[in-house]
Amino acid sequence: MNHYTYLGWLFALAILPSLLVWAFKWRQLIVYRKVFLYCFMGSVLFATPWDYWATHSWLWHFSPDRTVNVHFLGLPLEEYVFFISYTFLYASLALVLRNRYINGGDK
Repeated sequence: MNHYTYLGWLFALAILPSLLVWAFKWRQLIVYRKVFLYCFMGSVLFATPWDYWATHSWLWHFSPDRTVNVHFLGLPLEEYVFFISYTFLYASLALVLRNRYINGGDK
């Protein structure tokens, strides 16, 4: 099995889209550094206990055949990449859309 399957999907569906948003809108987004810091902290502080509980209650699991088998606080590395990268992507998209539709266009 491919140990990079989960990371591959994360790259294709979260990291690559985030890079594309930032490639085109970085000037608009860079002013929100503090927002991204809060989003990062929130995703780690809230998602880690939830995921820990869910995986140890067998609501879901992570196949060792599909992950790189690096764990931190009882969760695979890929799970941290998941909730941080999606939080980053959604925050970026929300701020771009906010600037476009609420603030009256690109600045």
